[in-house]
Amino acid sequence: MDTERDKVILYSPQSKAVWQELQHIGIAYSRREYVEKKYGESSGIFLTAYDEYLREAEKIVPRPDPRAYPYWAFASLEQLDVSGGGRLMTLSVPADGAVFFDQYD
Repeated sequence: MDTERDKVILYSPQSKAVWQELQHIGIAYSRREYVEKKYGESSGIFLTAYDEYLREAEKIVPRPDPRAYPYWAFASLEQLDVSGGGRLMTLSVPADGAVFFDQYD
């Protein structure tokens, strides 16, 4: 994981729409309705996991918007799966605004 002062460099493959929102307003959040649209009838399982994650993550970092869902980002390029397309983004994120976990736990 690369760091620069109080920021951490993370990597995330995202859709063109997410990239455009970041370019336009400088911030982007996922939303429940985006997950529902993307995963359709399977969205329930994703939303169950997301909601549990949000309950626990908010104990560490306050959610900036009550409707916001996080985007997944990775500390290492080797952890990424870019097979779904989109743009690979390199993000400089305040270290105290990110929640880290070990995907192998």
